[in-house]
Amino acid sequence: METTKTTESLCSQQEDLGVWRRFVTVPALFGLGLPAVLLGAPVVVFAALLESLFDPRQPRSRSLLFSLVLLVYEMAGVAGAVALWLAQGTVVRGAKQWRLSHEALQRWWAMGLYRWFARLLGMTVHIEGRECLRRPGPVVMMVRHATYADTVFPFIISAGAKRRFSYVLKQELCWDPCLDIVGHRLPNIFVRRATEGGREQAALIGAVAGALQADETLVIFPEGTRFTPARRASLGRRLRNSGRDEMAAIASSLKHTLP
Repeated sequence: METTKTTESLCSQQEDLGVWRRFVTVPALFGLGLPAVLLGAPVVVFAALLESLFDPRQPRSRSLLFSLVLLVYEMAGVAGAVALWLAQGTVVRGAKQWRLSHEALQRWWAMGLYRWFARLLGMTVHIEGRECLRRPGPVVMMVRHATYADTVFPFIISAGAKRRFSYVLKQELCWDPCLDIVGHRLPNIFVRRATEGGREQAALIGAVAGALQADETLVIFPEGTRFTPARRASLGRRLRNSGRDEMAAIASSLKHTLP
């Protein structure tokens, strides 16, 4: 009898070597993050008062405050993951209760960061076509990667749709302990860029996309990293130098995305 593949079973095939990495990243997060928040808070207040004399918008102070908020959410996310592990120690990984609790933590983290980001930086989001995500059926969501906020936009766009997410993420993000721990407990795919095994990784992404259930969404960032004009120009030069003139011509025609 053939076993039905699910996003959880497929993503669990990835080897998680994060245990040793976390011996470095988690102590570093709390060892540096806590003093930074405690000492940085009064600095932000003073900087905001000083900057208000020259620029009422206070962009530097707002950015500094958001950096501290991000640190707080990172530490809270790791603490929440530890609390879930202690509270659900007997729950099998991949079980419904395990996934739902970590999805709730992920949603709290993403929505909280978005609210702070929008409040501090004066950002507003206009959404068209949201009703498409409320229809039953699997979804593959292609997201541009221009800012840090892009990572939380899928939750904003899908608000009220009760969707569950799987992300395709670059392996380097595992050095973020919050994304590393919670990300490996959910059916996400961490890919190694510019290394051997590209076909196997692409096959895994395709298999996960094919196994999506009616309420599941696979989020992919096709550009692979955040867009900048310098990166776009650099990629164009690499394509030309490798003799891929047709791809280089396409890349040079792009204005706001990476090839």
